[in-house]
Amino acid sequence: MPGAVSISASQIPYFGGPWFMSPFFERELADRELDAKTEAMVRDFSERGYVVLDDLGVDFDELCERAIGDLAARHRDSEGEFNRIQDAWTVSDAVRSLALAPNVLSVLEALYGRRPIPFQTLNFLRGSQQLTHSDSFHFHSFPKHYMCGVWIALEDLHEANGPLHYYPGSHRLPDYEAFGPGKHDEFVAYIAHLIAGLGLEKEQATLRRGQALVWSANLLHGGDPVADADSTRLSQVTHYFFDGCSYFSPVESDMQRGQIQFRRVVDIGSGEPLPLETENGPVSLPASDWLARLKIRRRRFADPECVRFVI
Repeated sequence: MPGAVSISASQIPYFGGPWFMSPFFERELADRELDAKTEAMVRDFSERGYVVLDDLGVDFDELCERAIGDLAARHRDSEGEFNRIQDAWTVSDAVRSLALAPNVLSVLEALYGRRPIPFQTLNFLRGSQQLTHSDSFHFHSFPKHYMCGVWIALEDLHEANGPLHYYPGSHRLPDYEAFGPGKHDEFVAYIAHLIAGLGLEKEQATLRRGQALVWSANLLHGGDPVADADSTRLSQVTHYFFDGCSYFSPVESDMQRGQIQFRRVVDIGSGEPLPLETENGPVSLPASDWLARLKIRRRRFADPECVRFVI
């Protein structure tokens, strides 16, 4: 076209989320000149919302056994059985090392184009049997969708111990922020109707020990029923945000009233909290809001002296 200006995709700002969700994705992909393997991985992630990694870039057998050993007494003690342990990275170097696995971090940076920030670990003894949901309802960011999860199999997944399930391509569904505070059950019920109404097809992840599943923030996923009640499904989930964003919890926010529940994020890599800020500057919350959000959590698995402040 006469007078048209030719620019590359990298010069076109996209304000809706990561580059793999951009309407200019194909041009972005061409401009990045990735090797064939990485390009195929990024394309698959863009279309399906997940990828499976076979190599984490660590001595997996050693870290796996240490992580299992570190948490054995915390999963079961005199008070009973605790299937899920949150933020065990604070007491287990092995859990922390798995969250910082170099191949995982490099893949996430390739997929999102920003430095990944691991901020939460969840370690499971058995299958979660969690209903289908989207992580974007719990963890979100400005700009949108700079969040993902990585599920690492510490033992083989199979039909009996409650494998993961997910709905390929569902990460491109809209965000449902209107549910807001106190409406988690409504959101889960809506997701079930949405799946049926759109005819989405479910897939199972029967991963082998040492494999990892990376999923995009908005991918619908959950845990299938556990067929064998005596079976274990030892696993670790790490949630990641990305650099250059602000972070919030939609499930605790009321967008219509302008009440956003920003999250104070601790970078597992450095152990330090990240500043609460947006691309336009720091977020200033009123003192009353800070006091209302300040919670002192004594981790059940941590030393009695260890008190963490979570905002």
